[in-house]
Amino acid sequence: MTKLPKICLVVSAVTFVIGSAMWFGCISVAPAWTVVMPISAIMFGLFLITFVLEKEMTGFDADEAKKTKWIERNTTMLAPAWKPALAPVQLKEKIFPHDC
Repeated sequence: MTKLPKICLVVSAVTFVIGSAMWFGCISVAPAWTVVMPISAIMFGLFLITFVLEKEMTGFDADEAKKTKWIERNTTMLAPAWKPALAPVQLKEKIFPHDC
């Protein structure tokens, strides 16, 4: 497990414990503290997503690094120095006289 799933799991567990203590312990606190239980559920969902997709992300990163390395190797060998075909055109008079 990398850092991100661990952080999500720890935050989820801590907020669940705090929310459970407030809910079942009948502690009278400010109503704003009721946001702790949904935060716990959201963080647990993020933990599940990151945990399931962790191997896929590492494989994707390896594939993209391989593609990037291949592209860099092949374009530097094949691509000649680019030169513009025509020089930029300068107009002597304005086409639209009302433009600033």
